[in-house]
Amino acid sequence: MIEPHRSLHLVRIAAAVQAAVLLSAPAVSQTPTTQPGSHPAPTSLSLSAAISTALSNSKQLKQAEIAAAKSGAGIAAAQAGFYPQLSLNASQTHLGVPVIGRFALPGAAPLAITLSRQDQTQAGLAVIWPIDVAGLVRARVQSSQLQQLDARLEINRVRNVVTASVRSAYLSMLRAQASRAVTLAARQNAQTRLATAQKFRGAGVGTQFDVLRAQTDVANAQQADLAAQNGINLAESVLDNALGLDTNTPLTLAQAAALPKAPASFDTALSTAYRLRPEPAQADTQIALAKRGVQLARASLAPQVSLGYTFEYTPESAGLAPQDTEQAIVAQISLPVFDGWEARSKAREAHDDVQAATTAKASVMDTIALQVKEAWLTFRNAADRLAVTHAALVEAQDQYRLAQVRFQSGITNTPNQSPLLEVSDAQSALTQAQTNDVTAHYDRDTALAQLLAAEGADAWPGGERAPAAPGAAP
Repeated sequence: MIEPHRSLHLVRIAAAVQAAVLLSAPAVSQTPTTQPGSHPAPTSLSLSAAISTALSNSKQLKQAEIAAAKSGAGIAAAQAGFYPQLSLNASQTHLGVPVIGRFALPGAAPLAITLSRQDQTQAGLAVIWPIDVAGLVRARVQSSQLQQLDARLEINRVRNVVTASVRSAYLSMLRAQASRAVTLAARQNAQTRLATAQKFRGAGVGTQFDVLRAQTDVANAQQADLAAQNGINLAESVLDNALGLDTNTPLTLAQAAALPKAPASFDTALSTAYRLRPEPAQADTQIALAKRGVQLARASLAPQVSLGYTFEYTPESAGLAPQDTEQAIVAQISLPVFDGWEARSKAREAHDDVQAATTAKASVMDTIALQVKEAWLTFRNAADRLAVTHAALVEAQDQYRLAQVRFQSGITNTPNQSPLLEVSDAQSALTQAQTNDVTAHYDRDTALAQLLAAEGADAWPGGERAPAAPGAAP
């Protein structure tokens, strides 16, 4: 817990933070990243550079950091209850007429005494020092500290989400580029076959059917290539957005470095997730906050004790015994007797909050377990499919090579069938095998990235354990 004697320093820091937030927030919220007619310069990125850029530009992360700074100011505000409150006052009063008392004395002339002057000046100060005998201020400070811890944990949760998002978007663009390479090669091969079919038809050794089939293959390949190019454009826009860049920014990506090694088992991944994900620590923080609510409700029925000192200066004092200054020391104790059962109702409500927060943590843990399980199964499936698609790709490459050899030799496996048609079929099979292999490859990498996110690998730099909330179970 932060010591009370640091409160003044914290108040100054909090005031500076709040001023910075107020000055910077409008610029963040009112300036669109993408402007009409923008033409940003091309950007080259590696995966690590993309993650750094996204974390630097993330508006979600900035909002979480602002909330954490605000919570720090809340701690300082709560700690103000430990310190005396000083107030100064001054007044100037002008009466219509002065108040004069006349007293008749036996055997003497009447005595006139000014009881209240026409112009009166008064100044004073008051100091009240609350004594936290019931721990009410202490509980408020602890609640504020827990709120700050929750805000800091939210920063790390957002960090994990942003990193996972940009990694997935980066891999999606690489997938789109790899798919485009496949469709472009298929389109070029189809155009070559069409030129060959037309040449053979002109020489009288080919058929019109070969030309029509080749034209159909070219048209299909062009459509697939256009769709693949659009896929790159869409993936690039999504990645730009994940990076916090203008969505018109052209990107050149380096091939992703090898991702971290996959966990050995589901149990290993789940244990890592329970240790690294910020959400369980946030749930513990909410439980601790609810328990502080119970303490606050009980403390509201405890005696409230304070010490006070007052000083008043009245230069134009009047009366029978005028005094220019007056001082007083006051000790006060206030004991609530009956509050209409408000405190008891708040205590019951706080107990319910504890139960709700405990149930919410169980739900959080179940959600994490499901996310890890889904990511683990998807990764294993993609890894198994990659082995199958790679073997199928090798076979399709061999079939295409043999079909080209037979075509050049003028022979075919099927009687009365054009060798060019066999090449066309082999090319279609090869394109499909290449597409399946690209899909399985990036499915595996994307699933591994999702598994890393489910583990919380990017929430805490260095992979250290999330801090536990005070009073949380280990």
